[in-house]
Amino acid sequence: MFNRCFAAVLAALLLLTGLPLLACAEETPPEIVEIDIGIAPGDYDRLIADQQKHTYRVSVEFAGGASGGAQINSRGYSSRILGQRFQAKRIPFELNFARDDRFPLLANKKIKLINSLFPYRLFAEYLGLELFSAFGVPTPAHAFTFVKFNGVDTGLYLAVEDLDRGFLRKHYGSAETCALYKATADSGKNAEYVNSSWFGQMFQKVKGPSENFTLLQQALDRGEGYEAYINTDEWLRYFACLAVTGGEGSVFTEKNNFALYDNNGRFELIPWDISEAFAGQPSPNGIDRFYLQKDTRFPSALFDLIMANPENRETYHGYIRQAAEEFLQPERIDAVLAALAEAAAPYLKRDHSMLLNTEDVTARLLSDAPDSYACLKWALHGIRENLLAQLDGKETVFFENTALRRIYTANFTTLIEPFEAESPLYDPKLPDKIRAAYNGGGGEKKTTALLIPLIGCAAAICVVFAVKKKRAAE
Repeated sequence: MFNRCFAAVLAALLLLTGLPLLACAEETPPEIVEIDIGIAPGDYDRLIADQQKHTYRVSVEFAGGASGGAQINSRGYSSRILGQRFQAKRIPFELNFARDDRFPLLANKKIKLINSLFPYRLFAEYLGLELFSAFGVPTPAHAFTFVKFNGVDTGLYLAVEDLDRGFLRKHYGSAETCALYKATADSGKNAEYVNSSWFGQMFQKVKGPSENFTLLQQALDRGEGYEAYINTDEWLRYFACLAVTGGEGSVFTEKNNFALYDNNGRFELIPWDISEAFAGQPSPNGIDRFYLQKDTRFPSALFDLIMANPENRETYHGYIRQAAEEFLQPERIDAVLAALAEAAAPYLKRDHSMLLNTEDVTARLLSDAPDSYACLKWALHGIRENLLAQLDGKETVFFENTALRRIYTANFTTLIEPFEAESPLYDPKLPDKIRAAYNGGGGEKKTTALLIPLIGCAAAICVVFAVKKKRAAE
């Protein structure tokens, strides 16, 4: 698996020794976890329409025979609202198991199932998380997952582990005395929150004391001494990965989808849910392009303060160059995408909830045509050229993709219907089939299986009462 090729050496050696990212001459197709979620029709209806993220009990069966109970709820906001407008109801979910080792490949009991709406986006988010991991940034474990509900093929998702105690144990050991803070816009949960003007967002404190967070904010307010409270090199690697992926959904833009971990008094940035990775951003002149620092529409006092040190900026640019020259090296990207396409193609052909999914989705994904809806290879090659040109003091435009611009500029209310009509594998009757599969298949069997012992118990009770009545009469 692509993840495994890099994990052992990158964190310790990559940035210290200059070890190239081209560690694998041949890319191995990633494993894909196939799961079947059993859910009652009424709970399924409430789940796909839920605005409050209520929890429902489900059964989860994994390919290979393992199974177990879990809790499921909807997640996210914009992706959930948009997914609910689909006739097929492709929305993001959370699965919560009793044990960390339940979900294959991820080994975390709480799993997010991310609902990228187009093949391009699903693969791009996976590669974005791979980039952070390759640069030694603590990154949630992730794997493609094909989801079925009640035995009905539903769609290919990206499963990502939650930022919780299980994540901390894997990356930091027990870390019982340190604190994790999740940036969030949702204050409705029963949790403790802290606020930060520097990060433009409040944080949900997952665990640990808050003293160091206060000291970090005070140092940032003074504009000096903050280096004592941050892992500066890790922050620069995180910032560089943001620049390469496009920087959406992060500390610079939406002010969420990231976390801060207090690692013995020095904070580290953790990425989460980079849903706009490699998508490009509309610039003032109307052309999609990438910015080295950030999109100028989203000024960041935090970034400017860190980059006020010339050495930090030089190191930051060095990491960007390394990512462009090695991670995005054209031959390597072609091999990576070919491996991903090989693994995902059979599942995409069974995906009835993703938009713009076609029988030739593999060819589109690997296409050199700039206007292909599902094209990713061409865009990644263009990103590399654009980043290197900017590092060399040039101004370039990397792609003009009318398909992406249509997605960016459309009103979501009017976006869905045309895309549904243009997607040959899309099945608007998917929710009806999921309900019917439960009622007409496993549901009836479960009901029958329950009736037999119930009838037996009733008969036994009747016998007991009859015996007692007979003895009383005697």
